[in-house]
Amino acid sequence: MKFPNYEPEIESNKYHQLYPFMPSSTFRMLICGPSGCGKTNSLMHMIYQLLYFNKIYLYTKNLEQRKYQKLLETLNLFLMSVVMM
Repeated sequence: MKFPNYEPEIESNKYHQLYPFMPSSTFRMLICGPSGCGKTNSLMHMIYQLLYFNKIYLYTKNLEQRKYQKLLETLNLFLMSVVMM
């Protein structure tokens, strides 16, 4: 879904996503729901498979969850491989 940019002074083509169903410019997202409904799994799928990003700000109540630890390990491995190139 495309939304027009009503503020023409803002550069809208600076960012892009790889999939047409994702927003074409930067966005903020809030995922909310009851415990056990799949919020973290949905987020992880978007990070690993759908989003094109250069920064991630992750706010969580418990960073010690195994899923977040795996994400941090994956991102650190990626950063180390980029630095070594």
